[in-house]
Amino acid sequence: MTGGMRTLAAGLMLSLAAGCRPDCGLPQQLDGLEFQVFGNVTDWTMGDSGPPPGNIPINGYTDWQFEWGAVPNGPIVVRINGQPFDGEGSWNDVECGNFTASFGGTFRADDGSDHNFTTAGNFYYYDVLLEGAMAYNETWTSADGSSIGQLQVVDGAISGRQYAPE
Repeated sequence: MTGGMRTLAAGLMLSLAAGCRPDCGLPQQLDGLEFQVFGNVTDWTMGDSGPPPGNIPINGYTDWQFEWGAVPNGPIVVRINGQPFDGEGSWNDVECGNFTASFGGTFRADDGSDHNFTTAGNFYYYDVLLEGAMAYNETWTSADGSSIGQLQVVDGAISGRQYAPE
């Protein structure tokens, strides 16, 4: 390796080892932002009861917000249509805007059905956009309690755009 190549390689390794780029920001930059999200299920299995009733977080339109704890890797709260769900997040301090998150709880759909879910995914936040690929599992109960079913999403995606600040 020539002297110039060694200098270039050493500089590249130093910049990679330095961690977070100074212009990446912290995960708290998501706090308070609201996204209109469209979820799309591409690979799934469901029980004999058929598709879940009402709207669910992984299929169709919902509104999402993130509340990130004080550290880049730790507790988060994800609000979907105003409903809070506790989870864990991990902010990538090298690839700006990339993060992983897992969260879950019971989502109450507009029709009154309950959807007890867990989900985990890889997400990307950039400018006013939020994108993600997720796995999602739920057990649902119809509003009147007469039907119960299961849905397992092996591959789902979300695509969201931030609402304009007021």
